[in-house]
Amino acid sequence: MKKLSVLFVMLAVSFVVKAQESSDFAMYNSNPSALYFSKNEPEVVHTAVSLFKDDVKAVFGNELKSANIANADILIGSLANNEWRKWASSNKISTDSLAAHAEAFLLKVIHTSKKPQLLILGSDKRGAAYGVLSFSRMLGVSPWHWWADCTPEKRSEYVLDSEFELFDYPKVAYRGIFVNDEDWGMTPWSSENYEPRMRSLNGGSEDIVKGEIGPYTHERIFELLLRLKANTFWPAMHECSKPFYKVEGNREMARKYGIIISTSHCEPMMRNTNGEWRLDGKGEYDFIHNADNVKSFWQKRLDEVKDDDCIFTLGMRGVHDSGMKGASSLKERVDALQKIIGTQRDMLSSTTHQNIADIPQQFIPYKEVLECYQNGLRVPDDVTLMWCDDNYGYIRHFPTAEEQKRKGGNGIYYHISYWGRPHDYLWLASTHPEMMQSEMNRAYNSGIRNTWIVNVGDIKPAEYLTSLFLDMAWDIEKVNDEGLNKHRADWYAEQVHVTDRRLSVVWDLYYDLCFSCRPEFLGGTRTEEKDPAWKQIRDLNMNEKDIKDRLAKVDRMLRTFDIVESTSSYTKSPAWFELVSYPVLAVATMNQKMLGAQMARHGLVSWDVPEDAQAGIAALCRRYNSFLDGKWKGMIDYEPRNLPVFKPVTRTTLSTPMPEGESGEVVFESYESCVGYNVKKNATMSFEVEAEQGKPLTIEVRLLPIHPSESDGKLEFKIKFEDSEQTASIRTRDREEEWKQNVLRNYSSKQFTFTPKQNGKTYVTITPLFDGFKVQKIIAR
Repeated sequence: MKKLSVLFVMLAVSFVVKAQESSDFAMYNSNPSALYFSKNEPEVVHTAVSLFKDDVKAVFGNELKSANIANADILIGSLANNEWRKWASSNKISTDSLAAHAEAFLLKVIHTSKKPQLLILGSDKRGAAYGVLSFSRMLGVSPWHWWADCTPEKRSEYVLDSEFELFDYPKVAYRGIFVNDEDWGMTPWSSENYEPRMRSLNGGSEDIVKGEIGPYTHERIFELLLRLKANTFWPAMHECSKPFYKVEGNREMARKYGIIISTSHCEPMMRNTNGEWRLDGKGEYDFIHNADNVKSFWQKRLDEVKDDDCIFTLGMRGVHDSGMKGASSLKERVDALQKIIGTQRDMLSSTTHQNIADIPQQFIPYKEVLECYQNGLRVPDDVTLMWCDDNYGYIRHFPTAEEQKRKGGNGIYYHISYWGRPHDYLWLASTHPEMMQSEMNRAYNSGIRNTWIVNVGDIKPAEYLTSLFLDMAWDIEKVNDEGLNKHRADWYAEQVHVTDRRLSVVWDLYYDLCFSCRPEFLGGTRTEEKDPAWKQIRDLNMNEKDIKDRLAKVDRMLRTFDIVESTSSYTKSPAWFELVSYPVLAVATMNQKMLGAQMARHGLVSWDVPEDAQAGIAALCRRYNSFLDGKWKGMIDYEPRNLPVFKPVTRTTLSTPMPEGESGEVVFESYESCVGYNVKKNATMSFEVEAEQGKPLTIEVRLLPIHPSESDGKLEFKIKFEDSEQTASIRTRDREEEWKQNVLRNYSSKQFTFTPKQNGKTYVTITPLFDGFKVQKIIAR
């Protein structure tokens, strides 16, 4: 079977005109197509068909008709419905490959009737839904049509070759998102804008319900997930939001869209402890001293969701993102967790009346729980181990050979948005796609293939990174084969209909700027540090030339953006503003504001520069929150958590000189990728330096600050100069100062000093002793 990318198929059909032949499948705006769909299909298939009907109307301007199986143009079904197994067998259509994979789908032009028909067949309920909505995407309906206001283009006809066939299935079993840190976006937008507006339109009350992220909002989220071929959702769980299960209609909406509900590391047994213990709990949330009340708290939820599609988080932490109460030593914590997990599994089995090994469960060794796992905690073999990144995109643990053999497999919880130390990045989507691809390849290749969850913050403005993550979860090898540049270009062509290659230049500059210093980090401050000095805006380690060079890159990004925007009528669309203008201009103006303020403090530019930039940021956000009749009012906040970097600049004059910035000669720089030039384990890279006999020579090596896989635990590399060799490790511990510096600047720095024995040019050789060695820059001083 031909295995093609749905996005590739969609683009290919969009731009290639083909004369229709009688054996081709075709749809026309002048003649409505007919659909056959059995009423016996599961609910999510009905949901997908309903969306598909709306999509067809949006593209062709007509409505699908109903017909019997012989007279229909489009046939939709799943192998969950035995009718289709019999039909396929009688028509000699093989379903063996389809049946071999969960959530697989087949799109195929068939010739079993008097006219060509398009068969959309799923291996199960979600497979059928994915197949239907993948065809919608081929017609030109973006998964982001609602969330990013991507209007599909009208068609007069759509033709598929008589031999067309598309078969696809996911490479990761559970794929989804976590809406988190929702205090300044999702919660105010949903509770104060979207939910009351939708209730009013449907005859209900338009009163604001504090903290409500309700069924109208979740319907939009679940539709997006279904269109992106995802299946799992971790609901918002901050104290500002009403817990998911406390809002009527949320559970029902998950069923309607076939979405599996799961929870984060501090929400065992489907309980949002942060929001629900104070409502339903009794006494302290302490299993050691209050076990009966804690078990009763968990049991009540199990009774509610026992028939739902869920992945149950096992273990226990504090009420929110804190350590477990009641245990005073590591051994006590390990013993308590061992007992807790056994108790939870007994509760699950007795409540659902299923074999415990058949119930999806996960254990998330996050923060202090990881220490327990490393010190003797035994997690049952059928439970998925969910590993985590360090909150900044660098994965902390990769499964050992033994962990890879587990029946429950391994998963990953990844961040593209974060609240915490050393500094938040909640405002813009600034994670470099190449870095994320690099880390997720490490994850996939090490056997992390059961569950991939990404923390997306408020979803907006992380649309592209969310799509990229879920596309990689579906088939990372396909993304690797097509390349990130093509993936990104195709994605923007799909959303905003702009194919100008210069848009890729804009994004290269955008992500390079963000990678070297996220916009939220430009104030030089930190969060959650004991020393109050970290709350004060300070100069970055950049001299006047460094700042001018960075602002020149900003200016180049803006000039290229202006050229692209001026050459296409599509750039006047809401989608263009949301997906391109807003993030690009926001990054540019924040750099102009904070770097301009640093220059102004030293009398090098007028204070008008940073103040005008601040006004520009505010104007961008006001526009976002007001256009489209206020559709997104409350979603975009340009000062989340009210951190100093977002505040208006303070006019101060410094008598001290500008920082020295970087010194030395750059002898190597990874120009093709700011993430770094990859050197394979035990390979070598060499470069020349100018040496002076007897004068100390310092070599600084900057590397991507990854964490080790089990087999490469030391993260060491060797550097040789003349006959002298030194070894260094880039391994760090969580939240130590070196790690904080690494994630703020996205590189690990190691310096070596040698005393040359002769004058002139001499080669320096570096040998990495681990995989994932990516060199960004080498400086000689």
